[in-house]
Amino acid sequence: MPRGALLGWTAIAVAAMAGASPSAANNGLTLIGTGAESVGMAGADVAVARDTSALSTNPAGLSQLPGWAHDGVFAAAFALDVAHADRFGNDTQVDNWAIPIAGAGVSKQIDGTGFSFGAGFFAQAGAGSVYNEVNTPFGGRDTLRAQFGVFKFTPGVAWRATDQLALGAAINVYYASLQQRVFPNTSVFDPVDAERTFFGTKIEKASTVRVGAKLGALYKATPTLSLGLTYSPQVRIPFDNGDLVANLSALGLGLVTYRNVHLHGLALPQEIVGGVALQATPKLLVAFDLMWSDYSHALRTQTLSASKPDNPAAPAITSTAALDWHDQTVVAAGIAYSTDEATRLYGGVNYGRDPIPSNTLNPLLATIGELHITAGFAHQMSELWSVSAALEYLVPKHVTYVNPQLPFGPGAEARTSYIALVVMLSRRW
Repeated sequence: MPRGALLGWTAIAVAAMAGASPSAANNGLTLIGTGAESVGMAGADVAVARDTSALSTNPAGLSQLPGWAHDGVFAAAFALDVAHADRFGNDTQVDNWAIPIAGAGVSKQIDGTGFSFGAGFFAQAGAGSVYNEVNTPFGGRDTLRAQFGVFKFTPGVAWRATDQLALGAAINVYYASLQQRVFPNTSVFDPVDAERTFFGTKIEKASTVRVGAKLGALYKATPTLSLGLTYSPQVRIPFDNGDLVANLSALGLGLVTYRNVHLHGLALPQEIVGGVALQATPKLLVAFDLMWSDYSHALRTQTLSASKPDNPAAPAITSTAALDWHDQTVVAAGIAYSTDEATRLYGGVNYGRDPIPSNTLNPLLATIGELHITAGFAHQMSELWSVSAALEYLVPKHVTYVNPQLPFGPGAEARTSYIALVVMLSRRW
């Protein structure tokens, strides 16, 4: 196979997988909140952390839960305007317009010891974009699809060191999976113009398990003022399994399956979050968070290699694509207002600048949302049970971009806007 032809299709394959990142309710690769109160307060939760989602937000918060505690969470994000447009006549909404998410946590405070233990299962990141019928730059219509998910099992512990200070730690066992289709039914070979050469691909059965951690502290400076701090180290997510199928029909080789596939370059960034929560009045709690995510070191370049094809005439594949994400700073502000002893209302605003440069953006990753507005409530139904819910609205975001690693040319557009619903059922005993 001519070298130019090989580079032509591997470049788009790698660039597309770089976009197999979350396009739902996120600050970068991180969900803005975990649990109904966390989302209802727009992610201003590090100094609040008073349910079992503290395992995900600030594990020191487990110290605030007496006895046994359990929370079950169901959430779904609904696309309002998540779309790709380009000069080939596309202005296409995603087909995966609804994305469900679930999670749960349980904790137990050990009387007289100062220790609390817990475990939970939470979504860390996920979604991706599915376009079942789009016009290709090579004529005809085909599929663009990336479904990427990161979930975590999180055991954790909190220790109340003093009446004012609690410390916590959680182990995050991440499971990540990836499936992708990049114009899999398209195969074009132009011996004169390498840019007109393209071989569609699909990746299946790619997954990995990685281990990370989160450390947290919660300090009650005064009876009405709490301070929170968390740190999470970077966690790389390499994919060293799965199959890659390349459509080499234009070369007379048909569909070629590669059994030895390595995709490296995805990572969850190092993060530091600081927060403050003020009980301004007996009924009103006000909270603020500031989060820094080190994307400039986590998502630089992405490499793909594939070998052991089932057709010996097919060459091995090696290619690299730039990601070049910027660091992201997120500011979150939220309130919780108690209307009576049984009911609490939430509201919040969350803003984080899009960390993806316009020259590495692609349609499989809707532009990262920047401004989120949230609201919610919690209601104590009985001595043991309570229910809470939150709504999250992503203010519409639109980006026009030129990515030289993709064949869409100048004037390509990505739009994103959604609404998300979170419902949580809680028991304390």
